[in-house]
Amino acid sequence: MRKINARSFQIFLASAIITALVLLLAGALVFAENNTEKTGLDAVSDMFSVRFSEKDAFVTVNDRSYNFSLSGVYDFFKSKALYATAVIWFML
Repeated sequence: MRKINARSFQIFLASAIITALVLLLAGALVFAENNTEKTGLDAVSDMFSVRFSEKDAFVTVNDRSYNFSLSGVYDFFKSKALYATAVIWFML
């Protein structure tokens, strides 16, 4: 059995992140298309927009605004678990 080296793991991680982003974009486009069918393109002034503040992300889809809190993301990047993972990663 072959040993997994650091380079192949990095390629796997990068491809997993890119795949997740592509799937999220496809889901957002399907979501926007389904909502647009119900309202019509002429009735919508803002089909899709994203705005960020210090603690929130505001997503607007077909004139409906959604608010997502980013405090969990900030807490994750400040966590000791992420720090330990980064240290182990760089030790490889």
